[in-house]
Amino acid sequence: MAIGSPTKKLESQTQTSRTSNPHRKQTQNVRIGEQYRILDYSVNIFSPIPGFESLSLDDLYFESNLEDYDDDKNLEILMRCIEFVMKIKFDFLSKAKLSSRTKAKLSALRSSYPNVVALNQLYAILPNLETFVDSRVEKLAIMGRLKLISHPQENIRYIILTEDLRRLIEQHTKSDQISSRFMSLLQDYPNVEAIPAPLLSRSGLNPRILIDSGFLTFSPINDWFTLTLPNLGPFWRLVKGSNMAIYKIIKTTKFEQILEDDLRMKYEANQSNFVKHNGLNMIWSLSLMTGRGIVECFNSPTGRVYKLTGKKM
Repeated sequence: MAIGSPTKKLESQTQTSRTSNPHRKQTQNVRIGEQYRILDYSVNIFSPIPGFESLSLDDLYFESNLEDYDDDKNLEILMRCIEFVMKIKFDFLSKAKLSSRTKAKLSALRSSYPNVVALNQLYAILPNLETFVDSRVEKLAIMGRLKLISHPQENIRYIILTEDLRRLIEQHTKSDQISSRFMSLLQDYPNVEAIPAPLLSRSGLNPRILIDSGFLTFSPINDWFTLTLPNLGPFWRLVKGSNMAIYKIIKTTKFEQILEDDLRMKYEANQSNFVKHNGLNMIWSLSLMTGRGIVECFNSPTGRVYKLTGKKM
């Protein structure tokens, strides 16, 4: 059967353990830069964004003996979550002082990045449901609806929808034969994130072409190649820069916590930051930090607060 709310039910357990922790001081709310009194942790950082309610997270099922129909509904909700997070990635290029030339440059950069979300961001949209998310994402990969790509240096796994991946391969390989063979290989092995050279050879694929077009990189294992995406590196540097800017803002406060409105003011106040981070949406950026456990979010009497957990960037 469906539960009332996945976030409220599971977060209520977390809330109980967190609020009863004797090491967490429950102080009265004071001015910015001071400590905020914790009301509860039942916060979904995406909830203020238009379209969040249409995700119907309350309709998720968590029974151990799920019927296929019930799990099909779970998968559709998860797909809507992925698409929702993808759509809010960037703010509109509507800053009054941005020149048309700057807007065109930023727009071109945005279109060059692969259309991905991080698995951690699904942990943020479905708090305390990591195992559920992991199993359903793997199932969607096996069904051929998405592909998982791991960052070669960072502990990040990206999700790209199959149709977006297909378009990307067609665009960058510029060969119908290569794109068709490569997509067939990926569909035959939906869970692989590294490919041995002999398998590429049997599929009629030259690894050098796929390396040059941005889909493979050399693996630490001889004769193996790791899957990647064109311009994934520049995109990650953009996201990491945004994350670091947010981290530094919160870090400079006395208790390493800040009201969301104050964080937004500091993050968005400088137009050069908007250009530097290409208008990356603050909540989108925060969702990665929350999903990775770098930042936690709670309600206080004066609004939503973001607090560093002590985990390093």
